[in-house]
Amino acid sequence: MDGQPVVAITGMLTLVLRGTSLMGLVFSTHLAALACLYVTAPYGKFVHFVYRYLALIKNAAEKPAELVEG
Repeated sequence: MDGQPVVAITGMLTLVLRGTSLMGLVFSTHLAALACLYVTAPYGKFVHFVYRYLALIKNAAEKPAELVEG
């Protein structure tokens, strides 16, 4: 499950409830959700950058071989 909706909802609740006694609980939940996204980001969306870069390098290395064979 993607954690972005949790961060968005808790962020909005933080703004709505900032003058109440629930502010501390909602804010700490929001910060925990942000920390989880920060820790897991390299294994999620950012790893796509590495895979794409390696695919481009592999493609560039295979092109000259295709031209010689063809």
